Amino acid sequence: MIPEPITDLVPAADGGSIVVNRPDTERAREFIQASKAESTLRGYRADWREFCAWCEARELYALPASPEAVAEFIAQCAGRLRVGSIQRRLNAIAEAHKAVGWNRPRITRWS
Repeated sequence: MIPEPITDLVPAADGGSIVVNRPDTERAREFIQASKAESTLRGYRADWREFCAWCEARELYALPASPEAVAEFIAQCAGRLRVGSIQRRLNAIAEAHKAVGWNRPRITRWS
């Protein structure tokens, strides 16, 4: 039996709202667990919790995350973390999006 999708109202660019399906987080967890080493998964879980808490404190969506939210989060991490730790946080965010079938947020360079 396929479960009914759970929906959320998400702010639209025009100021209105759109209805989107929330991802099946259990399915996402299973996918990530099957593809990574346990130590990597522990790090991803911690990084994802940190990102979700950061988003919640700012009333932002962690999933799907906007590129601007990810960029701001990473900028705040940059002053206290090494490059490898920052990259792992980006990977955790990307994996969470990939696991539920969404494209990862793309941060473009501004010149």
